[in-house]
Amino acid sequence: MQAKTGSAYMMDNYLSVLALLAKQNEKAIAAGQPAPYTPNENNQYVSQSFLCSAFKLSPNISTYTAALGVNGLSTNTPVKLAEENRLTLQDLFFAFEIGYFFNIKATNGGSTIYQSQYFTGQIYSGSNINTLNALWDAKGRFQANNQPVTPYWDMRGHYETPMTQYPVFTGPLLASTTIPVNDEQYGVSSGFRQILPGWVMDGGSTNEFLVNYNSSLANIGIAGDMYMIIYLRGIMAQNCGKIMTSGIYNPVPVKK
Repeated sequence: MQAKTGSAYMMDNYLSVLALLAKQNEKAIAAGQPAPYTPNENNQYVSQSFLCSAFKLSPNISTYTAALGVNGLSTNTPVKLAEENRLTLQDLFFAFEIGYFFNIKATNGGSTIYQSQYFTGQIYSGSNINTLNALWDAKGRFQANNQPVTPYWDMRGHYETPMTQYPVFTGPLLASTTIPVNDEQYGVSSGFRQILPGWVMDGGSTNEFLVNYNSSLANIGIAGDMYMIIYLRGIMAQNCGKIMTSGIYNPVPVKK
């Protein structure tokens, strides 16, 4: 049978997980035990959302961790960026797409210039620009509580060269020149890949995405504030995490 994709697949996946939790509740109550999952029903919401995490590149580091939880710490990144959006302790997240981008700041700690899914000459010119290919020559891994859920993820699959690119000039542009101000990029899909069958994350767990580069980053010209950004798109189930389990915040009377 052909696998479903898009919103229909997403709905089937997260509804099946929530239905499984409900069945566990029913079995526990029937056995006279507290229900293992009893979210705060008055504040329970399910909607489309996203997560974002980042790690700062270093010429001396080849393996990085992008923390996906609100209390996590990413490699070489003691302070979270303004654009990051981490999973809170009380929520569940069902991830169905992952994006991976090169990011550079205007100044040290300044605003974002661009997020690129390839080594772009628009913001990073020079004789060694092609060596930035090393940032996509890598293996990824998604893990929860130090257990690998997806032990190998091909980061090369996120590489995408735009058909239309902003020219790289050695001198100033003429005022009359009419050229695109950015490389061609479609925010819905550029740099993203679908996750099948999907990742389920509980905010109370330690959720991380690891990137291990196959080549050294020492000679690719890393300087200043250069980051790799991880995006996850999917369904957020607010107040449905394990931390909302009965016996912690919502005790359920045991049947006698």
